Amino acid sequence: DNEIVKSETSKKSYQTALARNRKQQPKVSKRIQRNEHPRFLHYMQIGREEKVKRLKAEMQKLLGEEEKYVGTIKALENSLIQLRATRQDLQAKSNRRQMLYSTSKQMFDRVVKSFPPTSRLQQILSSIAAQALEIAKEEHLLNQIDQVIVTLRRAQEYYQQSQRMLQQARASNTGAAFTNFADGGGFELLETMQQANRDQLINQAQRPATEAGIIMQQAWTMFPSIARQRYPAICSQIGRAPLPKLRSAHFTNTLGVKFIAGDIGDAFNDAYAAGKIRENMDIVRQCMFICDNQIQLLGALRQAVASTIETMTQNLEKLKSQEQSERQQIFNTNRANICNHYATSVPNSFSATATAIPFSATAPAASSSALYLDASAPPPASF
Repeated sequence: DNEIVKSETSKKSYQTALARNRKQQPKVSKRIQRNEHPRFLHYMQIGREEKVKRLKAEMQKLLGEEEKYVGTIKALENSLIQLRATRQDLQAKSNRRQMLYSTSKQMFDRVVKSFPPTSRLQQILSSIAAQALEIAKEEHLLNQIDQVIVTLRRAQEYYQQSQRMLQQARASNTGAAFTNFADGGGFELLETMQQANRDQLINQAQRPATEAGIIMQQAWTMFPSIARQRYPAICSQIGRAPLPKLRSAHFTNTLGVKFIAGDIGDAFNDAYAAGKIRENMDIVRQCMFICDNQIQLLGALRQAVASTIETMTQNLEKLKSQEQSERQQIFNTNRANICNHYATSVPNSFSATATAIPFSATAPAASSSALYLDASAPPPASF
């Protein structure tokens, strides 16, 4: 296939060069005609005869390259025909080989099945079935762990969303504090809007954090209990699901303090809100740490299960190799027994036939003929 692709690529490049060559030939021919038979001002051109010679030499070069390209393309086409024929022949031989291998395997299996299995083969088949069942259980366990990890990653995204909202609330609170300090009472509306946005973000950050805690609890209901039995050391710390309780904000109280105490009340509100935001961010950060830790523990558990599956798969391959060896042994043993049976039965049939007919040195030729026909007779039915 690589040779065919290479030849086809070369053929296309030569065809492109040939097309470029043939496109150039009419232009050169036209220039030759114009300089050999000049009109009007062409008579005044200096070195016209040398130019004609040079153009004719260029034309000869183009014609020679054209002939070369055509010959190369034909050679590549012939080569491609041979390569495709060779590939088709090899493909047919490969298909024939695959068919013969399949037929040979079917005959081998039929021969082995026609004889009762040995106790060792029965034991190997039982071990293969048990090992395959254990691998299926471990793979199912691995899928369940993956589902739990995906669910925890969803909770992690909700915690991150809550953290971003609290960061925005902190930025709004910082802006409100700066406006209260710098404006001297000139931008009360802007400050009030910043405080309203801050309190709204503080309250909105509670929803994704609470949702994340609920999702983590749902994840542990999906966690397979059999994993704790098979991998107790790793699973001892798996199953923590924090339920964050974030502090909320009340914009009505903010307006009341603002109305009563003015800029001093605004400064108090900003400082109090900053404490709330800082406390909520610490809670969310701690929940994110727990969630990340649980994901890492589940990753270690997943790696342990995958390692177990790999070990079991290797053992299964060894058992299948032993099964094949035992089947080959059964085939060889029975083939040897059959060959020995034929080897011992055929000479006995010859001797039995020879002794059944009297023969002497003075017997007529017909007796010799009769002996020859009996000796070439098919073996007895009992054989």
